[in-house]
Amino acid sequence: MKALTLLGVLVVVGPGLARAEGETCTYETYAWSVKKKKGVGHTTVRKQRSELTAEEKDPDDPRCTVCSEDQTTVRVDGLPAVTVCTHYAAQVEQALTTIRDSKQFDVKKLVGYRVGRTRGRVVDGLRTQFSNHSYGTAIDINDRQNALYNHCRTKGVPQTAADIAHCKRGIGGHWRPKKAPRVTIREGDVVHRAFTAFWKWGGARTDKIKDFMHFSLTGE
Repeated sequence: MKALTLLGVLVVVGPGLARAEGETCTYETYAWSVKKKKGVGHTTVRKQRSELTAEEKDPDDPRCTVCSEDQTTVRVDGLPAVTVCTHYAAQVEQALTTIRDSKQFDVKKLVGYRVGRTRGRVVDGLRTQFSNHSYGTAIDINDRQNALYNHCRTKGVPQTAADIAHCKRGIGGHWRPKKAPRVTIREGDVVHRAFTAFWKWGGARTDKIKDFMHFSLTGE
């Protein structure tokens, strides 16, 4: 086992494992109320790493957990800071640097690590499953111009606003790639190319959801 520094954070590297030094796990979380349409029950959790349950680890990459100790804040000059799983910090930093240097896209807002039960079945009016953001394996970019849409019938990747005219807009602002190309994410643009080098885009989902702001391990 050896130690190395990644983006200023000390991590310990063992067989197939990279994690923050220390055995304590700390995180703040909440549950999404479908009735109130907001997060409720905000609480801080502190526990030993050995006590982590399966749901507190990303099912697609268990190296990334809900623990704040497993996260790194990425800072690229000229862009908002964003916190992600330490294992993906270098790739996210490179993607954001590429986007900035291209001068083709204006990054207004970034949302990464944020622990919350915002998915899954509803029990007593509350969502019960951690989102991908909870593990630091997802990022939302410019949500005010790249909404999440529901009830879409188009399984292909939308190219224009007309392709999603039948969808129901959920969170975020209208997706209008022709009217606002410098802040809107589209298939094949610099943002899409940079992040799909290691994650998947929510705008390419084949179910009834198109999540244009979102990149993650699964795209969901």
